[in-house]
Amino acid sequence: MIVRVALQGSATVPFRNVFAVEAEFVYSTDNPAFVLARSSEKLPPKKPSTISISYRPGTAGQQGSGSRMAKLTVACPKQTSTQWVFYLQA
Repeated sequence: MIVRVALQGSATVPFRNVFAVEAEFVYSTDNPAFVLARSSEKLPPKKPSTISISYRPGTAGQQGSGSRMAKLTVACPKQTSTQWVFYLQA
């Protein structure tokens, strides 16, 4: 899934806890210009949520060529080694 994030704007990614128990999910991106509203979240069983992402090029400490692409990874290490991956484009 490719998620388009507006330049200097934000977007949301729909996500759902697929497990039958409450679980903590950890969110990360591989490009510091894509800023997450939170780095983790506990979700009740089978409940939906949204992951908020902003695109802020030139963020302090950012290095690289100013890529407008990134990968959002969602992990739930206590439940599974599987990760969910979403591709971001500004």
